[in-house]
Formats: sequence, C-alpha cells, structure tokens
Amino acid sequence: MWRALRFKSTALLGVWFLFLSSCPLRAQNLTKADWLADIDYTVDQVIKTHPFPFRRISKEEFESNATSLKRDLPKLGDDEIVVRLMQIVASLRDGHTSLDPSPEVEAPWFPIRFYQFNDGLFVTAIDKQFANCAGAKVLRVGEVSADEAVKRAQSAFSADNNFGAQEAAVSLSSPRIIRGLSIADNVDRLKLQLLTRKNENLTIELPTVKAKSNLEYRLFGEMFGPVSNLVTAFNDLTNDFLNPDNNPNLPLHLRGRRAYWFTYLPKERLLYFELNAMREKSGNTKETLSEMLRRMFTFCDLHSIDVFVLDLRYNSGGNGQLVNGIVHEFIKRDSTINREGHLFTIVGRKTYSAGATMAMTMKEHTHTAFIGEPMGVGPNGSGDPDATVLPNSHLHLSISTNYYIGGKSKDQSWEVPVQFPAQFSSAQYFSGQDPALDVALNESGHAELLEVLRTDGSAAAMKLYEVRRQRYGSLSWWQPFEREKLNAAGYQLLNQGRKEDAITAFLIVADRYPEMWEPWDSLAEGYMGAGKYKEAIAAYQKALQISPNNFNASFAKKSIEKMEEELKKQSPEK
Repeated sequence: MWRALRFKSTALLGVWFLFLSSCPLRAQNLTKADWLADIDYTVDQVIKTHPFPFRRISKEEFESNATSLKRDLPKLGDDEIVVRLMQIVASLRDGHTSLDPSPEVEAPWFPIRFYQFNDGLFVTAIDKQFANCAGAKVLRVGEVSADEAVKRAQSAFSADNNFGAQEAAVSLSSPRIIRGLSIADNVDRLKLQLLTRKNENLTIELPTVKAKSNLEYRLFGEMFGPVSNLVTAFNDLTNDFLNPDNNPNLPLHLRGRRAYWFTYLPKERLLYFELNAMREKSGNTKETLSEMLRRMFTFCDLHSIDVFVLDLRYNSGGNGQLVNGIVHEFIKRDSTINREGHLFTIVGRKTYSAGATMAMTMKEHTHTAFIGEPMGVGPNGSGDPDATVLPNSHLHLSISTNYYIGGKSKDQSWEVPVQFPAQFSSAQYFSGQDPALDVALNESGHAELLEVLRTDGSAAAMKLYEVRRQRYGSLSWWQPFEREKLNAAGYQLLNQGRKEDAITAFLIVADRYPEMWEPWDSLAEGYMGAGKYKEAIAAYQKALQISPNNFNASFAKKSIEKMEEELKKQSPEK
C-alpha cells in the first residue's frame, strides 16, 4: 500500500545528506567522454531500477532525448548539460526520481525564495538588504518574463503532476539552473523586475552568496531559502516560523512549520492540528509525536470539539508506518470528531509521499473532506527511492524502486480530487488570510450534497449544487460528491418512491460527469421509473452514443423499444 511510499526515502535522508557532504561535485569542464558516460549511466540506472519508468513517457522518447543530448554535447556548456540531463529525468514525471544539480560542499546561491501563487510568481523571502522586496510580484527574471522562467524551471523539475511542478520556482535560486535554462548568462548577479507591495516598479540585481545547500530547502516552507537570515513580508515579527508560540498574530498555517503541533480556538470550538512531516521525533519540539497525539486526543475527549482540522498541506512525507496509528485515533471517535461536516483535511501541492498516504488513508477510513488544492501526487505513484552518484560529474540521482497503488490499479489520473477547493492568492497570503481554514469555519459552506438531498429534498440539493458549480465548476479537480455514492443513493431514493429526488441525484451526477455513459444510463432508469419516457429515451440514447457497446446496451435498447411502443399507445396517430 501507499503507506510505505516515503518511509524508505526518509530513512535515506541521512544517507542523502551524507552524500552531499562526502561527494562534492567534481570540478567542471568535464570531457565529452565523461558526460557521455554519465548520460548512459543515468539512462541505464533508470531503466534498470525504476519499477514503472515509462508511465508518462515512452521508452523510445526517453532514449531519444538522451541521444539528442549526446549529439548536442559539443555546443553546450556544463550547466546546460546538467539542466538537459535534469529535463530527461524530469520527463518521467515522478517526483521521487530526480537529478539534483547542487550537492556541493559550498556553492553560489541567490539569497531569495520564489513561490508560485495562483496569481503569479512572488518573493516570499529575500536577503535583508532587499527587505522592501519581500512580498513583491516578480515580473521578469534575468532576460525572460516570470511566466517563462517558471515554465523553463518546471521542465527540469521532477514532479508527479502539475500541482507538484509549481514547486519548481524554488530552483530559480540556483545560478546553475538560471544559466542552464538560458534565463540569464551572467549569474554573478540576478536581475529582477519586481512590483512591490506598495505597487512600485523596481529593478534590482541580486548578488550571489556562498552556502552549503541544495534544493531540498524547499521542504522547510515557502518562508525559507537556500541561505539563512532572509526576511519575509512578515519581518516585523520574530520570523521564528518553527515555534508557533512566538507568532500568535500570524495565521495558523504560518505560526509553526515544525513537524507537528496543535492548538484550540475556543470561540469556534475548532481544534487545528498541523502535521508537517511524518516523524516520531523532531528536533524542534520537546515531545515526540506519540506524546503530542496522546495529549491532543485527550484534550478532544475532554472538550466539545465542533470542527477538527488536520492540516497536511505542507507535509512532504516521512515515516509511512506512523499513518495507521494516527488514523485509528480518529476512527475511535466516530461520535465526536469523526463526523461528516466536522472533520476536514487540508491538502495541497506539497502534500506528498507519506503525507499523501496520510491524506488518502484519512479519506478512505474516516468521514473527512478535503479542502485546498490537489496533492502533488495522483492516486497511484512510485516511491522508495535509492540514491546513486553519477561516475564523473558526481551529480546525485534518486530513482524510485517501488510502485504503489492508492486508487484503482489502472488509474492513470494525475491528481486526487478535492471537495472544497481553496487556493491561495498572493493577496490572501500576504494579508494573513487562509481560504482553506475559512471553508472549515463556514458551517453552511460545507454541507454535504447527499445529506441535503436526503433531508431537504431535490430543490435544496439542486440549489446547493448550482451555487458550488458556479464557484468551482471550472476546476477539473473539484469533486462535489463521490460519484458512486450519489448514484447509489439515487437508486435508494427511487426504491423509496422519492422519484423526483432520485432523478435529481442522477441529473447532478450526469451534469458533473457528462463524458461517462454510466450517469446517463442511471438517469434513464430514473426517468423510466417515474414514467417520463421521452426523457428516459433521450438519456439512454446519450449513454449509447458515448459507449455503444457498454454492458447495459442490450437492456437499454430493449427498454427504448418498449417505451417508444408505450408512447405510441399514449398518443395514437389519427
């Protein structure tokens, strides 16, 4: 199962950093023969090690890209070669299989953190001498637009889906990647065109600093960069983002990015549990995860908790063996916190590996609803990476060794749907709002569609669906209901004689999934059960148009014939 997805990789984390310190990148100006050997080694290791390497790209295209790089070697600089090799690895679309360009003992970095919000690229942390640029929107990076810079960065960034790929902005802090992507030629200073929070156009040149770092710094949060002592848009505070007690005026999601912590909001009767890493012990807190969980669930048992929020949006993984024990604590509290409309899990692009396993296990075994944006991984994915070193450049290559099924075995989808979309805009983030938490606090905003249909009837359910469709309908990853669950409820209502409510259930399913034949087939049966033969015939014909040979096609055709005969009897020709 998926629960093992990150366990091994986190166990390897210490080994990985040992690699970083003990295997510095060899001096550049490698020979063509050196690079040829490294390219062949990369391709060979991927094919030999990865359990399912060509899920997103064909083997022929993968090998063709490597051949093209070998052919182009004479006209490429070392940084361009590194980035091209990164792009080849990233084309597998597996976040656990990646090439790290920066495992050096000490190397130049730009002292800045870029972050992609849904309205553009922004500076979330920067060197103190440019404090007025914290929170600024990035218009241009080097010689290209911000959008183009992000697009190029994503081409070389290993990620499972387009949401995880948004994290690629982090790599723009690397001079090597900036040069390798032809964003700028001179990378001693990075030219940036910005629009500050005071709406001022500003151009700066950001000098490099030396640091022992690599792209893994992104796991600490969007307020951290490749070097320490950066300032953020919240620089009037302590900026100790690991200790929630030091930041009482910040929104909950920013108060403490330590591995785990919780707090209670008495006015809202809301318990907020931020689990940022699947770790039993963290150096940033005195108690273990087990100790904190005992204290937290004891608190829940002694107090009336109306809303419980599990925030996993910054959880990129860890020890997957911790998942079941945590989920069991929710299952044991079915009468208190494990209730529909009262238990929520916030997920996002950073939710990955064992963090995603935690979310998926909650979804499967509790009454939680997802708030936020899709996780950085789909229902099925690869993990448990092994680390190896390229023989000549000494670049570090991570390759998945196992394939995990969290959904249906043949599911090729890129993302896990979300019931209540809530994406951060830059304005919300920098003004201290949290759209995801707002959803959890809005009791009327997260009523379950099926429950409204059962208790209040078709008109109320259709009205609620229409409101949400207007708000979220353009998002392909919005899941207003579980399709099979609402479809089954439609048949239950039909058997109970609630024909209009049953038809409403089927209509809503068909509206959300118009490309599937099954909803139209069910809708036809709903209309047929209500004696609405014209509508039933049209729905059956739609199902047959989508899938002429579906398993119910024979019954549908016979039903159409019978209903047409019945309609003739009702309206005989004169």
